[in-house]
Amino acid sequence: MMPDLFISYSRRDKDFVRRLVMALTDREYDVWVDFEDIPFATDWWAEICAGIEAANAVVFVVSPDSLASEYCGLEVNHALKNKKRLIPLLYRPPGEQTTVPPHISHIQWIDFTQPEAFDAAFTQLVETAGTNIELLRRHTWLLIRAREWENNGHSPNLLLRGEQLDTVRQELTGAPLTELQQQYLAVSRQHDLQRQIIRRFWPAFAGGMLAIAFWAFSTFRSEALITPVRLLYTIALGQTFGLCLGFMAMLVGDLPDTMQRWLPRRPLGRGLLCLLFGVLAWGSYHWFLENLNFTPQDANALLLGGAGLAAGFIARLVWSMPGWLSTLLTAGFTYLPIVITFDRYFSDTSDFIPLIFFDNRNQLFSVAIPMVVLIAIGANAQALYRAAGKLFRRAGTQ
Repeated sequence: MMPDLFISYSRRDKDFVRRLVMALTDREYDVWVDFEDIPFATDWWAEICAGIEAANAVVFVVSPDSLASEYCGLEVNHALKNKKRLIPLLYRPPGEQTTVPPHISHIQWIDFTQPEAFDAAFTQLVETAGTNIELLRRHTWLLIRAREWENNGHSPNLLLRGEQLDTVRQELTGAPLTELQQQYLAVSRQHDLQRQIIRRFWPAFAGGMLAIAFWAFSTFRSEALITPVRLLYTIALGQTFGLCLGFMAMLVGDLPDTMQRWLPRRPLGRGLLCLLFGVLAWGSYHWFLENLNFTPQDANALLLGGAGLAAGFIARLVWSMPGWLSTLLTAGFTYLPIVITFDRYFSDTSDFIPLIFFDNRNQLFSVAIPMVVLIAIGANAQALYRAAGKLFRRAGTQ
């Protein structure tokens, strides 16, 4: 359990500190003070440091003896090093010859010099200790996690991830952090980004594979049409189509530094890459059909289909949107070129070869729609999963 307060004091002020601790305990404060928390025969300074790091704030009892104490100075410096809130309590005024360090003198002291005014001063202490308490607790929690990570050889298993990492980064925005805390958050962020790109890639890859599998099942229904060659081509097509979708899904989110070194940082550059992968995806499909002597490739159809397939991903690059909306946009943009090229092919103009050949127009609904739904869900699976998680948690708290 994390203590609320750590008390740094001179042994000559022990009677006052005992009264202070009793008053804090009556208010249900958990206090770390060395005359009751350090076990016998333990590493004294290590325990002191651990106590300071685990506390939400450090109370320094100001007196001529505490200001002259080497150990009190070490405790205060360790508190400041770890960005702890320092609360000075003036118990005995320092003499004219006593030097007050600037990191203590510039903080407003709470006056405990008058015994009869103890209750009023104590109320001020409680109010000061309770200010932004949740932020202090989060700061302390992060410091303990970072120290544990450091003590365990920077183990990746102790890093923050997912929503927990996002929450901590948001809550501590602008808060003073130690170098260790900053390093811990930075490394956690990079590892989490690596996990996120994997979680974006594989569902999109699976969505592309399933879409091609559904199309092949709907097209080659009879055993006479399902030949070993077509089966191999279908598997190769599904993998290629899925890879293109997976790469596009990777591009629409934040990338770790190792990938940003060789990929565009700006949305325009990533959008152009999405367009390229969209054209490659439909190009692999038409290559498959051409090798089976079904249909020649058509550059106009490939560009239109690639633009449509990439449009949903590009929209996510430009605008922040909920998962359900990006799923609908991806499905809609992917579906439009399929309908347009099919209708134009059978019109008088005949300026496009269809992206997907169908026996009749009804298959635009029975085959094409399930295909684009599988593609859209796979491409936005991570966003949909996180949105569903938030919805369930919100429902659980009501």
